[in-house]
Amino acid sequence: MAVYRESGRGQLLVTAFASQVVALDRMTGEVRWNVNLRTLSAPVEVVIDDDIVIACAGSVIAFIEYASGAVVNRIERDPRTAGWRHVMIVDGQHLYVAGGGVVACYTRTGVLVWERLFAGADSFALAFPHKVRQADHSGR
Repeated sequence: MAVYRESGRGQLLVTAFASQVVALDRMTGEVRWNVNLRTLSAPVEVVIDDDIVIACAGSVIAFIEYASGAVVNRIERDPRTAGWRHVMIVDGQHLYVAGGGVVACYTRTGVLVWERLFAGADSFALAFPHKVRQADHSGR
């Protein structure tokens, strides 16, 4: 299930592929910034919450300033999550991430609040009222 909201506020289209997170000018297609997550080939999940782009690939989560592309924080998740398709949802001041058998809660700046292992689970969905994210496949 794809979920999006219309805003029209941002001038950048953020796309992600092959461990790269790239911001394009929405009117010209010009590359404004490019961040290399430096992970092995893994699907990249991206969520934008106001002024921060949060990108997850493999076991890496990067917190990137939307306007400048500056990396605010880069964290390594549990190694068991590497190579899996992750899903992320932002609710209030928290980021929830699931993939590779691990569901975790972080602050919007990347501080771990809690983490829960679900042995044998790989593909996840996350939901709050009026917010749903689901991976299209497990990523493997």
